[in-house]
Amino acid sequence: MFIFTTDGKVLPLGQEHKNNPTSCNSSNGSCLNFNNIGSKYCSNTISDISKNNSCAYYALTNTHPAKKGKDYWHDFLGEVYSR
Repeated sequence: MFIFTTDGKVLPLGQEHKNNPTSCNSSNGSCLNFNNIGSKYCSNTISDISKNNSCAYYALTNTHPAKKGKDYWHDFLGEVYSR
């Protein structure tokens, strides 16, 4: 997933941007966590996909959301398939 920024850029969900909010503040959940930043919003063990939609940043940068020195495509996704 990607987000359109307030200044006309397109960024992967999970990437910070100076003019966009960094978290979902909707009390009824209508924004579906689209602006949430950080590895807690990209997990390979969570069962609620609406809380796990900020992986695009990690996929594009090929970085593991939680483990330094590991990558997204082999290590992070590999953890899912090895279970």
